[in-house]
Amino acid sequence: MSTGNSSNALGGNPSHVPNEQAPIGEGPLLDLPSGGDTLVRAADAPRYIGIAAQTLARWRHEGRPPAFCRLGRRVFYRVADLREWIRASVRQNTINAA
Repeated sequence: MSTGNSSNALGGNPSHVPNEQAPIGEGPLLDLPSGGDTLVRAADAPRYIGIAAQTLARWRHEGRPPAFCRLGRRVFYRVADLREWIRASVRQNTINAA
């Protein structure tokens, strides 16, 4: 997965804060913040991992990864869980990639 800059999604750069969000597929992905316990709002997660917010909501409903946490009514992803999900998604080929 290319982020369009010198770091990748597994190495964080905390200076990136998603203010004005471009639609998914437009613009580079942001680097995940450093610190495994750092929380990323569900609404901001698409800018880091490139998966639409609606898809992430469906996956939460279906019990699919990545793991998430709910604080009150708000949904967050821990950076460590996003990184682990990315690592577990790495494939060498398309055979048995499901």
